[in-house]
Amino acid sequence: MLFPDFPIGNISDFERWYGGVIENVQWNAHELSNLKVSGDEKKGFSVSVDVGWKARTYKGEKINMAVHQDWEVSVGGEGKFIITKHRATVK
Repeated sequence: MLFPDFPIGNISDFERWYGGVIENVQWNAHELSNLKVSGDEKKGFSVSVDVGWKARTYKGEKINMAVHQDWEVSVGGEGKFIITKHRATVK
């Protein structure tokens, strides 16, 4: 997972990132637009989506951020979707 300010390369990185979200963000919402999906279950899927992220921190700061995300998704055992690559860039 590649976020604009926090690359995540392993589970420990993810836990540290998510812990920071829990500590600092009191409320948040996501609005999706421009969703595009291509591919198939054998070769995998490419997903492109714009995300409007609104949040409020415990300090009262408001966040309103537009982020573009690209995902690579494979289909694992029992038909489970697995995000194998995730890149987010601020628009």
